[in-house]
Amino acid sequence: MESFIHLITSFGVLAILSVIFAESGLLIGFVLPGDSLLFTAGYMVQQNILHIDIHIFALLVFAAAVLGDSVGYSFG
Repeated sequence: MESFIHLITSFGVLAILSVIFAESGLLIGFVLPGDSLLFTAGYMVQQNILHIDIHIFALLVFAAAVLGDSVGYSFG
């Protein structure tokens, strides 16, 4: 269990941003759980499991979604 918590705290933000990017731009959004992932990530930030400021996290998620959408648009 400690290794799982270490994995989430180490790669959690990067993994969440990658999923949001892929969901919004790479046509695999039907498979990835974006909305529930964001609720869970917000809870994890609020509980200090993910050590990042909520405002910075919101901006990063917004940027990942916009970049994913732009990449999806450029693919056609």
